[in-house]
Amino acid sequence: MGTSKAMQLSMFGEGQAGGAQREALDTPQVEDLVEQILSELPDGPGTSEKLRDQIFHYLFVQKKLKATELEKALPPDLFITLYGLKSMLLKHGCRAVAFNLAEHKARFRDFLESELED
Repeated sequence: MGTSKAMQLSMFGEGQAGGAQREALDTPQVEDLVEQILSELPDGPGTSEKLRDQIFHYLFVQKKLKATELEKALPPDLFITLYGLKSMLLKHGCRAVAFNLAEHKARFRDFLESELED
């Protein structure tokens, strides 16, 4: 599906999200994770666009961890993933989450490489 940075900003409304949205767009690991989540959304007329907006609002604007309306609209596994990401973003911020994602990815890559050597 792949959503460009410009499309995300116009979808979400420039300036509306404040620093958190801009910071997320400047951290490729968080941006890639959000894009992967968005690719799991059902494709329906208007439904997907509305859910995207709700997800961006939940992740980058809303201060609360709970999102009852969004939870009802998404498959349970997808919402749990969003909930975990939101929790990490609230506790640590985009840059720390991006750093942790990159670090875990590198550790996993190193593990796989060592397994393949055996």
